[in-house]
Amino acid sequence: MGGPVRCTDRSMTFEKQSGGKVRGIQCTNCGAPLTLHGGGHRIRVLTCEYCGAEMDVRADYAVLARFSEQVAPFTPLKLGMRGEIDNVPFIVIGMVGWVADGDIWVDSLLYSETHGYAWMSYHQGHFVFERRVRDLPSVTLWALKAKERFRARGETFRFYERYRASIIYVAGELTWVAKVGDGAWQAEGIAPPLLYGTERTERESEYYLGEYFEPADVYKAFGIPGKPRKRIGVHPAQPLRPGLWREVSRAALPFAGFALAVVLVLVFFFSGHELFAESVRPGPGAKALTRSFVINDPDKLVKLELETDLSNAWMDVETTLVRVKTGKEVFSFNREIAYYSGVEGGESWSEGSRRAVALFKVPAAGEYALRIGVPEGSSRR
Repeated sequence: MGGPVRCTDRSMTFEKQSGGKVRGIQCTNCGAPLTLHGGGHRIRVLTCEYCGAEMDVRADYAVLARFSEQVAPFTPLKLGMRGEIDNVPFIVIGMVGWVADGDIWVDSLLYSETHGYAWMSYHQGHFVFERRVRDLPSVTLWALKAKERFRARGETFRFYERYRASIIYVAGELTWVAKVGDGAWQAEGIAPPLLYGTERTERESEYYLGEYFEPADVYKAFGIPGKPRKRIGVHPAQPLRPGLWREVSRAALPFAGFALAVVLVLVFFFSGHELFAESVRPGPGAKALTRSFVINDPDKLVKLELETDLSNAWMDVETTLVRVKTGKEVFSFNREIAYYSGVEGGESWSEGSRRAVALFKVPAAGEYALRIGVPEGSSRR
């Protein structure tokens, strides 16, 4: 950045090395030089990234609050970075750090002279590009239960979660007076790679639409040096790669790093006599489980019990029973298993079940093969 061309009490204009001009001011609290990135007429405050002073841009940068003890959470995006998203140029002008139940993420405010404001959210290696929308959902999100469906902007979403988040960090230019300690309730649904949600404060409610972006694409778009950090877990809006053994809820962060455990039990329904029992943990890449067993009494009703270690997720299970001698299918069923739990308002809650049960009879005595498959993850990108 070149030397100042013009300097008044607080406002300065600098020559950029690549040509053109950017404006800057001196922090009215600590005197540090701050760059103004031209965030449009809706900018309300500027927060010094050095001393944490929040200044009112509409009142000669008078100090509104001081957040001197705030600590900046990590994000690879930096104030002033420029990049293109869907051929639209954006610049990073502000940042807000959030925490909810110990989970921390950073929302970077983006500005485009032609398309206005947007957000790029960063959480544990994952990126979601978000825009505020005026389209209302088909139902009130606050009344939905886990994985219930709703419609918004022509898409069908599954409700994922609601939570209260608190601000822990602010920097740069923002369109509202954000203060450390302020909070908001949020409710979100997913249709990977899309995410639709609402944010509610004491003053207003807003709706937003997000889309999951691959980290490498964001790094390339904004010229971020180095390689993206390894992603932790599976983001709610992250599309699953084809070939995975299971299709869990796309919000299944608890599944990161390990395969699903399944307990298979076959018993005669009335007598309780056990025909087969096994606990298995399919490895990555496996698309189905196949187990064989013998049934000597075809007149008795057989009960299949399938138990999993699902947690805050759902999965579709397809089961087929084949007679080994003929190779013909004699029974099949499809079940959705879902289990969710958490704490809300200081009280624990849970809903759904980790198990599925089916009853069937076989046409004749002999050896049978039970195949349990889970549909592959789908991707819309």
